[in-house]
Amino acid sequence: MHGISEQQWIDYLDQRLLGGDEHARIDAHLADCHECRELHRRMSRTVKSLQEMGFEVGRRFPVDEDQLHVSLAKVLARILDTEARQQRLTHTGIQERLDQLEEMLALMCGSWTAVNALRVAAKNTLVNSLDELTTDNWTSFLKRLTAIAEVFCGDTGAKLVWEYGKL
Repeated sequence: MHGISEQQWIDYLDQRLLGGDEHARIDAHLADCHECRELHRRMSRTVKSLQEMGFEVGRRFPVDEDQLHVSLAKVLARILDTEARQQRLTHTGIQERLDQLEEMLALMCGSWTAVNALRVAAKNTLVNSLDELTTDNWTSFLKRLTAIAEVFCGDTGAKLVWEYGKL
């Protein structure tokens, strides 16, 4: 606004050190510009109110720094534990689906072909093994496996692999 960037306004309102020329330029502009002077007045009042409310909340609800750190550590531990459980469930679900696809493919085209089809589909999905499959690369893997199944089991077998393999 009027040649003063948002960051410059923030620094000026927070009374951070601005270069001497920059601070003087904003002061001079405020002296001449009623609109910016009014904006500065409102923003200053808002900043002061927020600071006062923050101090009041801190006074009413004092928190020991050590207690705060322990509480934050517990929250982060719960979040990480939840994420780990979700990944295990996802990995378990993928492994179960792989086992089911292998069993289905084995019935249609033999055990050896089924195992190799899964392995080749995984390698062509930019992962080195079936253990590296995730929900992020599952669709790509399934497309490759469906194409392989079409060669060995025909169109009907490929459609069955595709429909059954969807997570």
